[in-house]
Amino acid sequence: MGTNGAEPLTVRDEHSRYVLEVRAVEDARSETVRKVEQLFERQGLPQAIRSDNGCALLASKYGFGG
Repeated sequence: MGTNGAEPLTVRDEHSRYVLEVRAVEDARSETVRKVEQLFERQGLPQAIRSDNGCALLASKYGFGG
């Protein structure tokens, strides 16, 4: 967990290594989803997503996967 209960959120393009977003999010689950949706609106949908499996991005929490 980050400073003051905030979790780090870093999004970068895997090919270019360009950093698209760096934030500290207070509510890891809902705020992370909101920030990623905003990023997709600005940048378009990615061909693939690679995650460190942080709890805010686990597909099982959203009814996907197993």
